[in-house]
Amino acid sequence: MLNIAHLLVILGSATAFVPAGRSMLSVKRSVRVNVWPFDKNPKEEPQPAVRAMEVSEETMNKPPPVNGNGKAMRMPGALSVDLSKDLELNTIFAGNANWIADCTDGDPEFFSRFSQGQTPQILWIGCSDSRVPANRLMGLDMGDVFVTRNVANVVSHMDTSLMSVLQYAVEALKVPHIVVCGHYECGGVKASSTQTDHTPPLSVWLRNIRDVQRIYADELFAIKDDTLRVRRLVELNVIEQCLNLYKTGIIQRTRVKGGGPSGLAQGIPVIHPLVFDPTTGQLIKLDADLEIAVKALGNIYDMYELEHA
Repeated sequence: MLNIAHLLVILGSATAFVPAGRSMLSVKRSVRVNVWPFDKNPKEEPQPAVRAMEVSEETMNKPPPVNGNGKAMRMPGALSVDLSKDLELNTIFAGNANWIADCTDGDPEFFSRFSQGQTPQILWIGCSDSRVPANRLMGLDMGDVFVTRNVANVVSHMDTSLMSVLQYAVEALKVPHIVVCGHYECGGVKASSTQTDHTPPLSVWLRNIRDVQRIYADELFAIKDDTLRVRRLVELNVIEQCLNLYKTGIIQRTRVKGGGPSGLAQGIPVIHPLVFDPTTGQLIKLDADLEIAVKALGNIYDMYELEHA
């Protein structure tokens, strides 16, 4: 169960009403992996699987193993010290010093270049889960990705933090790509799939995902295996959050000003529905008919015409 003390208090829901089992969206899973860069012909070379590991308390307190270069090797989720005993967090400052040394080794001007500003090419809307490191899982570095995260990667129009990030990324930074990334083993999605009162504010936030479950009720409850049903809900939640982006004036204004109709899924910024599997390390692109869904919703949500740009 999620720890409520770690949640940001944000209220509201922006999921549109669609009767159960009457979704306008057809979503399929694709085996395309590691889709950066987002071009028309991404390389489809799966990466080596990385399995989650059970880490004992004894292992947690051992110094990390060292590779051939003398640098510490990290195990998944394992720190070499117990941070509950490091009240001043000296560990992270030592780690910061090592990171700076690594970045500037052979490139002394590495950090000085960032004084000129940032030019990220991706806005990442993801889950707060610690197993989903946005930059790292795409093989990207500092300055490459503009990131916002919350429980279960929800795009709520009542979330002024996310909406502000979206506006800044699209209108000021002019990012060409927006990624909405969910992940399997998501605690927020699991919690929303149970008939449990998680109490506010968590229960309010999880209602966004419960609404997704209602929209796709026929499909989801036809899946008898609980694990597979939750995995499918992870995927469908990503799709619905992508559609929530298309409903915003921010996205529609940008597309119309760029010379394209606001109701089309293609255009800049391109919105990508992705799912990350923390048990394999794979980043999976969902094959979804977003354009069909956006067109079908146009007479409800479209706020701009091309001539009014």
